[in-house]
Amino acid sequence: MSMSSSQKSLSNRSFTAKWHESMETIDREQWNRLAIPMKNPFLEWEWLFMLERSKSICPDRGWYPKHLTLYENNRMLAAAPLYIKMNSEGEYIYDLDWFNIASRMDIAYYPKMVGTIPLTPVPGYRFLVDSQEDERWIARILVKLINQYCKAQKINSCNFLYIDDDWIPIMNQLRFVEWKHYTYQWHNRNYIDYDHFLQTLKTSHRKNIKRERNALEKQNIQLNVHIGDNIPKSFYSHMRNFYIHTGNKYDSESEPYFTPHFFDQLSAYYDHRSMFITAHSAMRPEKPLAMAYFVYKGQRLSGRYWGTELDIPFLHFNVCYYRAIQWAIENNIQVVDPGAGGVHKLKRGFPATLFHSLHLFYDWRFQLLMMQHIDQINELEQKEVNLLNENLKKK
Repeated sequence: MSMSSSQKSLSNRSFTAKWHESMETIDREQWNRLAIPMKNPFLEWEWLFMLERSKSICPDRGWYPKHLTLYENNRMLAAAPLYIKMNSEGEYIYDLDWFNIASRMDIAYYPKMVGTIPLTPVPGYRFLVDSQEDERWIARILVKLINQYCKAQKINSCNFLYIDDDWIPIMNQLRFVEWKHYTYQWHNRNYIDYDHFLQTLKTSHRKNIKRERNALEKQNIQLNVHIGDNIPKSFYSHMRNFYIHTGNKYDSESEPYFTPHFFDQLSAYYDHRSMFITAHSAMRPEKPLAMAYFVYKGQRLSGRYWGTELDIPFLHFNVCYYRAIQWAIENNIQVVDPGAGGVHKLKRGFPATLFHSLHLFYDWRFQLLMMQHIDQINELEQKEVNLLNENLKKK
């Protein structure tokens, strides 16, 4: 893997900026010193490394890692996971309309630089910055380096996806345009227990959830939670097989985003952040009927993958949603993110929740066009979120 570096001097300090084509070339301890204080667990070295090592992301799949780090006297002050993309697959930001507009204007849309957690639509991306440094100042240095690199390499834009909302004011000052989107998330409103949460829902939704939860009890299906060291190693291979089975079931023509090797690495690199919710039949308690894989950190729980061998009504909702919310209430978790998409999540306790992406196009015509229309686009997105959530209000 190649690596280049450049020197920057500011305020009598000397910095070294390095570009990396692999997480493997970046010191794990130094990266995690910056990443572990972050709310988002997927910014940590291990997750990004597993994506690359498993070939879940690689040039053959349209992902070209180009991570940026900033050092002073060999001490890492800042870092940014970055990728050069030749398409928009695996980003979960649906920019086809912008691509079509660029095509009509005869402006190249790809390649683009993307700051994101690949294949992982969980809000919270931002630059990793040493707590002793001025984040605004560091951001200005990193953005300048990114802009210089992109222009030299004829990369047409820089985009940050699923960002931490608190990062917006810093990046707005650096000419990035804010684009609103929405996902579905559960938020803890100081619920005492699961019944307390149910009482806050409108009657029809509350009755529906109770009916779907009772359906499993009638079939003697039990749900169990497994965390960290209490996770049997066999669960990771079960999850791998479930994931492949689910992908083939719904789209046998497409290649799954995650390769089997990704799941084989989880127990070695990410046991400490892992949680499984499993469903077991009383007839066969030793083998899971279904399972969902979650990642937790601090007060956030993120659902990532799910699978089952059997089509049992309401099994998915119980494993992925209801039991996760119950565990979150019991453990003072504040946010449960069940994953991208799915309006069906709305009436099961997950209101539509805004998140943001940031964009800077190097063709001034396209940048101006986005700036002129983005407020109207964002207003429409806000109205859609309001309409979706209006239906959740208790009556």
